[in-house]
Amino acid sequence: MPDLPRIESWWPHLTVGARHEILEDRTAPISDRVLREIERITDTTVAGDVGLSNDDLRYIETQGETVD
Repeated sequence: MPDLPRIESWWPHLTVGARHEILEDRTAPISDRVLREIERITDTTVAGDVGLSNDDLRYIETQGETVD
């Protein structure tokens, strides 16, 4: 699977809806809608069929904030 930009650069800026979508199935590829949001936030292009790495999952777990 291709890599995402560093999660620290985009996770804090994602919309609540995008976070919910990722958290619903953390092992699934990230949807095109959420990938476009990540691209907008990071000013990069992300190839399709991308998912979270184990490091990304650990980062999310350390954030400790509730997603409304």
